[in-house]
Amino acid sequence: MSTYSSYLDNPIFVVGVDRSGTTLLNMMLDAHPDMFITYEQRTIIKFYEKLDNYGDLTVEKNSLNLIYDILNDDNVKLNFPKTKIADFKLSECQSFADIIKNLYATVLRDQGKLIWGDKDPIYTQYIEVLNEIFPNAKFIHLIRDGRDVALSLITKKWGPTTFTNAIRYWEKTILMTRRLLKMLNSNQTIELRYEDLVYSPEENLRNLCLFLSIEYNSKMLSSYSEKAQDNSQIKTRISGVHNNILDRPNTAQTYKWKDNLNSIDQAIAWEYAGEELKYFGYDSGRENHKLKVLRKAYYFLKEAYLYRFKSKQ
Repeated sequence: MSTYSSYLDNPIFVVGVDRSGTTLLNMMLDAHPDMFITYEQRTIIKFYEKLDNYGDLTVEKNSLNLIYDILNDDNVKLNFPKTKIADFKLSECQSFADIIKNLYATVLRDQGKLIWGDKDPIYTQYIEVLNEIFPNAKFIHLIRDGRDVALSLITKKWGPTTFTNAIRYWEKTILMTRRLLKMLNSNQTIELRYEDLVYSPEENLRNLCLFLSIEYNSKMLSSYSEKAQDNSQIKTRISGVHNNILDRPNTAQTYKWKDNLNSIDQAIAWEYAGEELKYFGYDSGRENHKLKVLRKAYYFLKEAYLYRFKSKQ
């Protein structure tokens, strides 16, 4: 029988554009009895960018300093509340990857789990870095129709201010993510459409488990909402950012653009992102419109005004 140590070198990273359903998938994976998938932990990237401050990690003093700082990170305190320096096997902490694996291993041992990982939209920018740290990592790329993503993004204070900026952001991020993932071994990556996950959740979760070399468990569907409510980072955001996480996968959350996006904006979306939308099998909607140029000019002026207004604040 496999033990947790068999999987330490094979972390899972869930990547995707913001508002693509990655939190739903995060909770589904974490609901599996053998998986511990944290939510936007960010410890890996945060401390990777500071590694020069710690020197040679084969020197125990240096690795101890790094471990101490990691354990005092706010996100680590939330997800690893019981973990102490004494839980680390210092003889195995000869590199940054070793230290991160030891961190997650403390929970795997405590909870009897096998697989660890993390989900974060920012990982679309760090796929190459993550693969450098963990050469056997596996990446799940979740894709959602860019028009639905754009409509969702512009409702958030931290998101793009106009539909054109939002759909272009989706297209550029999708294109970048695909290019980075193509650089990895084919057995390291899998792509999944959010819409397919919602319409056929069990079938697609079974496929993901096959990709991860782990047996499917029905708790992935029956218990993920409880996982969300138990997660100290997510439960405070349920009423706003993740308000749909408590429901069963809802097909009403798919293809909302067909009812909420006017024909001119549909034509703009197809101009900017049609190639990627077509690649993933999405309907085209309206492909052109005689007023498209005027609409684009309106968005350009709006963006300029908002930029100037913000710069004065």
